[in-house]
Amino acid sequence: MTKRLAGTVILALTIVAVPGSKSEAQLPTPSPDEAQACLGAAMTDYNKANLVLMQQGTPPLMSVQATILQRRLQEQYCFQFVQCVNGDPDSAPFRAAFDSCLRDEALEKYDAVPRKEE
Repeated sequence: MTKRLAGTVILALTIVAVPGSKSEAQLPTPSPDEAQACLGAAMTDYNKANLVLMQQGTPPLMSVQATILQRRLQEQYCFQFVQCVNGDPDSAPFRAAFDSCLRDEALEKYDAVPRKEE
């Protein structure tokens, strides 16, 4: 969650900064200090919960239930993470940043690299 996380943060902040279509009930964008505090809390909560999950079972393989719980934890984390900088879950930028976060978490978990598109 180092280089990829930084990339996700930059992507999320960039998406928020790019003006898009305005919805009738657009949520206010949090201040940089609020967003930073929220991002820190999301990351701390995620790391603590993930550590507990990883300590259960027999390394190197987690149980199927723990693997499912870890995926749900990643989904929760990404939702909270993106919501810190873009509060409207119905917006296209929110959905794009959420998707990017989930992809980054999967790549990090499996120490993978994205496919090159041809």
